[in-house]
Amino acid sequence: MLDMGIPRHLVELVTVLYNNQEAVVRWNGQLTAWFPIEQGTRQGCNVSPMEINLYAERIMRTVEENYEGVVIGGR
Repeated sequence: MLDMGIPRHLVELVTVLYNNQEAVVRWNGQLTAWFPIEQGTRQGCNVSPMEINLYAERIMRTVEENYEGVVIGGR
């Protein structure tokens, strides 16, 4: 995110949002033990679509900067 020009304070805010997450699974009416979530975005989180768009934009920029002759969306 920093490489994309996102201000550090916003990157840190998103980082804190995802730190120390835990989850539990309900199966057949029973709950499993709590376990840490170490990767990924939260389902239904309003930040998730933005993160996906930033990731896709980073890929596009990398392709444009490093590969000649690749045409994506007319560019």
